[in-house]
Amino acid sequence: SPEVYALRQGKVSKRIGNVSKTMTFEDMLAPYSNCFELEMKVIPKRADSFSLTLYNDDGEKVIMKYDFAAGEFSMDRRESGITSFSKEFPVVTKAPLHSDKQYVLRIFADNCSIEAFDGEGRMAMTNLVFPIRPYTNVKFESEGGSVNVNSFVIYPQSR
Repeated sequence: SPEVYALRQGKVSKRIGNVSKTMTFEDMLAPYSNCFELEMKVIPKRADSFSLTLYNDDGEKVIMKYDFAAGEFSMDRRESGITSFSKEFPVVTKAPLHSDKQYVLRIFADNCSIEAFDGEGRMAMTNLVFPIRPYTNVKFESEGGSVNVNSFVIYPQSR
């Protein structure tokens, strides 16, 4: 939408390519202070699943996972930061995947929320998170085969 595009303050493209097991990028998100938009195109080759983890050096993390075999997308905030205020807060939320040969994942993050969209909005998921420090690192993981991340773009957001 025009409102979303108006928030963009430039872009940073990263080359990722094939992910066959695990790829880690430390400090990739450090310049953005938990206020960014990510957009990535994921093409599953023979993978059963693919995950993107945003995490910090304190072990706080949010895992977003495409489970191609089960046909679902999930976001795991069980170790996302401060969760002790409610026993119901540390959860994994799930949504069905719309079968495509390519998935376009768009993530909006700020200090206390992560929103994930796929399939031009056919899947939308929002989770509150309370990390003590910003998520600065990114990890990609593929299981059961490889995935091609043929586009990975970071859009810094103004606060």
